Amino acid sequence: MKEVFELVLKNLNIRKEENMKNNSIWEIRLNRLLWLLPSLSKKMAEVLMNEETFSLERLEVLCFLFDGQLVVLEKRHCHPVILKELWGQKVDVLLKAMRAKVNDVDEIPFLPVIPKSALGILGLMGLVRCSEKIGECASYPEIMESRDLFIVPRKSYYIFGVNQSLSGEMVKEPAFKAAEMMDPVGLTDTESIALTVHSDILLKAFVLITGTKYFFPPFCYIIQLTENGTPILTGHFQDQHGLDEMVTPFQGNFIAPLCRSRGID
Repeated sequence: MKEVFELVLKNLNIRKEENMKNNSIWEIRLNRLLWLLPSLSKKMAEVLMNEETFSLERLEVLCFLFDGQLVVLEKRHCHPVILKELWGQKVDVLLKAMRAKVNDVDEIPFLPVIPKSALGILGLMGLVRCSEKIGECASYPEIMESRDLFIVPRKSYYIFGVNQSLSGEMVKEPAFKAAEMMDPVGLTDTESIALTVHSDILLKAFVLITGTKYFFPPFCYIIQLTENGTPILTGHFQDQHGLDEMVTPFQGNFIAPLCRSRGID
């Protein structure tokens, strides 16, 4: 009987030690989460940690990405009001990205997008850099009539699940017609600029803007590097046959990037 009692007591002590160890790990991870997202209450953090999709390790990577993107904008003298708007979305952006299903390892989890109403196309291209060369506009789309093919937020916002892997086969058809059939959807002009701000995509290919349609004449816009390596947004005429002949022979590889969703909701 004594031996049985001692065995039971030993098992209870082992379980107690394991529980203390698990509680210690839990507290460490909880404190880490609260450090990453200090605006979260402790109760909310505990609820979050119990979610099936919760991954502290992934959240840390996403947090590093979020902070890095806004540091880039700050260093390029983005207006403090815009930065404040974007910083204010941090928790919602990180949680949405963490919960999202990742289908492509090369997919960018999210990108901050500044609307034309805040800086204009010229101002947005001024945020683009390539080897310290500042982005420019060869054309002036601001004076041309245009419309985005998708509903976008009016203030600064985030797009999610940005895919850069689509090839340039789309130049065979009018870009806006192809964009209307996409799921995920093509990026607008401001979203395409955001991609060139926060990635090195222009060193690999030229970005075909498929989510914004310009009129009078029917221009299709691309972002590319000039011969001296300057990022530039320029327009090319397109008709029912697609882009004009002058753009296709010498522009190299095209990318028509996509995103899975826009905004927090």
